[in-house]
Amino acid sequence: MAETKDQQTPSADDIVDDLAEEMGVDDASASDLEEAEAQIDDAEEEAEEETTADEDDDAEVESDQKMKGLDGVFDVAKGAKKKKKKKKKKKKKNKKAATEAKPDLFQPGSDDIDLDTLDLDDDLDGVGKSGGVNKLLVGVIIALVIGMGAMAHFLTVDEDGQGGIFGDLILLAKGEYHEEMERRRRAEEEDFRQAQIDALPRFGTLYIQGRPEGALIRLNGEIPHGKTPTGGQWRELRVNAIIENLSIDKEHHVEVTHAGHEPFEFTITEDHWEPDGGDFRFDLRANLHTEDSEAYDEFHARMALGEGPDERIRGTVRFKTEPEGAVVKINSLFVRDEDGNKLTTPFDVDEYFTYDLDYEELDEEGILEKIVDDPEVLAEANFAIATPGSLGINEYKLEELDHEFELTDQTITVDTPPQRGNSIQIMYPKGTPELDEFPVYGTMLQRSMWECEWKDDDERQRLGDDAYIQEHCDYVFDFDVDFPELNAYIERREEERRRIEEQQEQLLEDEDLGFEAEDFETDHGPDDPE
Repeated sequence: MAETKDQQTPSADDIVDDLAEEMGVDDASASDLEEAEAQIDDAEEEAEEETTADEDDDAEVESDQKMKGLDGVFDVAKGAKKKKKKKKKKKKKNKKAATEAKPDLFQPGSDDIDLDTLDLDDDLDGVGKSGGVNKLLVGVIIALVIGMGAMAHFLTVDEDGQGGIFGDLILLAKGEYHEEMERRRRAEEEDFRQAQIDALPRFGTLYIQGRPEGALIRLNGEIPHGKTPTGGQWRELRVNAIIENLSIDKEHHVEVTHAGHEPFEFTITEDHWEPDGGDFRFDLRANLHTEDSEAYDEFHARMALGEGPDERIRGTVRFKTEPEGAVVKINSLFVRDEDGNKLTTPFDVDEYFTYDLDYEELDEEGILEKIVDDPEVLAEANFAIATPGSLGINEYKLEELDHEFELTDQTITVDTPPQRGNSIQIMYPKGTPELDEFPVYGTMLQRSMWECEWKDDDERQRLGDDAYIQEHCDYVFDFDVDFPELNAYIERREEERRRIEEQQEQLLEDEDLGFEAEDFETDHGPDDPE
């Protein structure tokens, strides 16, 4: 059977000739011949493989494929086995190309290397395996070094930065171990003590200075008030002033305003406060500038001494309170009408009446001692130069006396002596239970605090060019006091002071601290110096 197959299988030359004839080529080039021979080899190999496979099959398949010849070979190439043939052919060429390319891989001038043909998988697998082992060894070495360093640090330096085990052994050998332990204990106690002190609320004192004198202060949107140490009355704070009991951990917005001047604003942060003994302080300078040149000329002319009209410059004070019905003292005497009745708010006043109290005459008649609160003040007073305020006269008692007093006309002047001004006090009549809860409110009305309301153009023209600039103004000052709001402000300040004192006492008198609250200043009250 094999003999019949050999007789029917054409030779290689016959196959080449047939291919050349089909391609229309008479004289094939060497390359063409080589390619044709390669195809023939592939065909023969495939035929042989197919024959071997057929021989392994049953006898019926083998007899069907025996006598197919060359046509049968090409039929197989065109059929279902064509893809298999191309796969094997490609693999054969790749192996051949790789075999031919390897010798020239590092030779100069080898520009036509096909990198796709290089079989580097086996080489790379070897490198990856050896590199992984090296990295693992390096990681183990690094971990050992870190562990040894940590152990050495533990043995030489403890968690507090001290000498560690070796250091303690050295101290023990020197006989200094107990002294060092005692020093460390004291240092820990001091650190704990300081931490507790640092945890206490921190407060500071604000010093506000500036110009003009009497400019009004607003702190965090409200007008701060203080209690005068002598008269016990509450007043609004103006520059120059001191404000205590301010938390330095919070921001504070300060606004300073004055009639005829541009406002001044400033925000105080924690960084602005400076240590001041056991407290903190901040000095704020608030210098206001006039709105324009005319306001500048008027203000400086008003403040100049010895210059101005021959007659005193008069002003109008406008009083308004909530609730209504408050009475007013100017320079310690009640403001009355021409009939001697006390004026009650609201009212405007530039001229008013008071009882004419001649102290020498009152003393001679034995009346003075009945209206002066303090007998010691009465005994030591020099009546010739004394003022009503210094004698502490209680005018409420005048109405109880069986004596006729003369009424004197008074005016309110703007150009008062420096640092003198007009003393203003606002209060509610005694004997009114629903009004007794309100404090006395007051201030010193200085010449710098007045507001110039410019007269109309016609009136200013009638004054002429020789008139002083102060004569071009109507000077006014407004007292607008909300007593319930003032009471609420006072209560908030008092409650804050109590809370601070209780908190500090609780922290400072803790048994773990080992010191008393008296060791520290805790006076952060709302009282302000006069």
